[in-house]
Amino acid sequence: FAEFMRRLAWGVVVTLAATPAFAAESIFVWPDDGDPNTFIGWDSPAVWAGGVPGSGDRAVIESGGEILAVTGGPNSSGGPDPLVIEDVVIGRSVGPQASLRIGGVGTLSGLNTSVDLMVTDDLIVGDAGTGFVRQSGSTVTIGDQLVIAAQAGSLGEYELNDGVLNMAGGDIRVGQGTGGFDFNNGTLRNPRTIDLNGQDFVQEGGVFLRDGGGTGTTTIAGSYGLTLGAEVVHQDRRIIVDESLLMNGGTYDLTASSATLVVRETLWVQGLGSNAAFDLQDGLVDANRSAAFFNGLLVGTNSGVADADVDQGVGTMRVLNGELRLLAAAGGSATYDFTGGT
Repeated sequence: FAEFMRRLAWGVVVTLAATPAFAAESIFVWPDDGDPNTFIGWDSPAVWAGGVPGSGDRAVIESGGEILAVTGGPNSSGGPDPLVIEDVVIGRSVGPQASLRIGGVGTLSGLNTSVDLMVTDDLIVGDAGTGFVRQSGSTVTIGDQLVIAAQAGSLGEYELNDGVLNMAGGDIRVGQGTGGFDFNNGTLRNPRTIDLNGQDFVQEGGVFLRDGGGTGTTTIAGSYGLTLGAEVVHQDRRIIVDESLLMNGGTYDLTASSATLVVRETLWVQGLGSNAAFDLQDGLVDANRSAAFFNGLLVGTNSGVADADVDQGVGTMRVLNGELRLLAAAGGSATYDFTGGT
């Protein structure tokens, strides 16, 4: 699906939608010239019908527009002011793809495009139509929900390549359409729920940060996969994985007594072409599934060139209704280093 979305036309439509109490609605109306390298400044009045959207407004970008670069003018310190919008809808109606790029495009007419975006309510990527967001820098903060492919028949994709996506305790979910969340790099911070409508959540790189912000629990529907350079920094609160945590690579650092990881099925740490490491420095890990199925902690490697390691110095590792197994293929290693804790 990700490759399919990248091949879609770069006609841009971005809509910033608000709750029924929004102050005003602004519609992005700049025509598409067919050049994917052309960027239109967000703060240009000429591209908005209804004026440049601001705090409390609804910004609507419909299909057939240019790629929209989030810019904003310089503030008193010489840097760009953050854009504060109530709701954002990208691809509200059926038609060509609507796209929003955030960060990573250098300068535009002398303005710095490394501006932060604050959506106080929802960001919808593909409502009834087709929406695409590529974040290559800056910080995007969403107060409530990131909804991808909201309605039946819609297409949506959010691509996180760099910068920070701060969910502030909100949800990431795929609706009734066909959607995807590509976590390639950057930082994802404190989502409340990740529900991709039957798809597993796969982190290809970057940092999943769970600290003291947002709500008390992050719930991941389905399984959670880590590969290559992916890292989880679990500093506080609770992460619940409804199915299995599959570490084909990457690192999971659980670092504080106030942090808890609950895996409903199997916690699997394996080197599959890339080293995998689970570091339990403090806190609690529960690997738990009903007695009718196998569950537990498996440390192993299916590759002859990678290692899988669990290091426990403090904290508690509990394997419920299952077993702990170490598996190693020729040329690889599987280790559980226990120096303290329970």
